[in-house]
Amino acid sequence: MHNDARILGAMLRLARKRESARIDALVDRVGGTRAEMRAALRVLEGQGLVERADSETARLTFVGFAVAVASRAAATAAHAHASHASAASASAPAASAARGTRRRAIRVRAA
Repeated sequence: MHNDARILGAMLRLARKRESARIDALVDRVGGTRAEMRAALRVLEGQGLVERADSETARLTFVGFAVAVASRAAATAAHAHASHASAASASAPAASAARGTRRRAIRVRAA
């Protein structure tokens, strides 16, 4: 089944482009089948995050919009943190190796 956050994110991107969140457009962006998308939209509508305009289109409610923006911000922050952490861990072995080389150089001079 679809991830609700991915559907809300796709609807947010469509809304920013001023495009309708039609079932076909959502299936193209998120994947799955039309039947799965309709079922997911019914669940989101039950949660008050989506409002169905007709059988083929839906739009974010104010609460749905807020959840979509917050989810996107959290995902962006998590991605930035993961990128920073991997960059730091990638440079740690190089820094450690450089320190070891410097220690050996100091020992050689002292002898």
